[in-house]
Amino acid sequence: MLFIQCVIFSSCFAFYKPNLHLTLVPANVGPTWEKALEHCSERNQSLPYIENSSDQLYFVVALKAFMEKKAEESGKPASELPVSFYIGLRRESSEWKWNYMKENDDQTTICNMSEGGSTFWAPFYPPGETGTDGEKNCVVMAINTKQNSLLPDFYDDDANWVAEKCFGGAGFRGYACIDPVVDDSKLCAPDSGIRKKLDIFIASMLFAIFLSN
Repeated sequence: MLFIQCVIFSSCFAFYKPNLHLTLVPANVGPTWEKALEHCSERNQSLPYIENSSDQLYFVVALKAFMEKKAEESGKPASELPVSFYIGLRRESSEWKWNYMKENDDQTTICNMSEGGSTFWAPFYPPGETGTDGEKNCVVMAINTKQNSLLPDFYDDDANWVAEKCFGGAGFRGYACIDPVVDDSKLCAPDSGIRKKLDIFIASMLFAIFLSN
């Protein structure tokens, strides 16, 4: 059974499960992407790195569970509590790059997303580099968030990466800290179609087990 414990400190919420620490604060007071990265480093942890479908589903399930708990405490339905969580993906010099910590290494490792691996961009993302799109350089995972304020559709669980400014915003902004990468040989390596189908199957089985407990 998934272990969940929520601790509340004023307007800051923290969620803990094995190897995962989650912080959520009002977006208008922070955190910035840099502060999130710094805080995770201080904990000897890393911002989330997502290699495949299993990783994506793991975070979606954990973040939704946290928001369901917060909804119960606030008396509001979770659908009325949109929130975005930073992951370790950021645009630098026109390239989208993963920033993560490796085990037994106190320096941030950076690799180009284009080198391979699965991606879970929302429709119309990633953004371009001109105008206001050029200011959206940090990636969040959108939870309980509508694609458009005029439409009822929410982001799908397998297509919810949204590029935002690296600070502030509306609603709530959070981030997760996870254990450092032990083996990064597959993090920025090509992901075959067979591998992706296997990941989806495993993710579905894990989700079924999660619901049965």
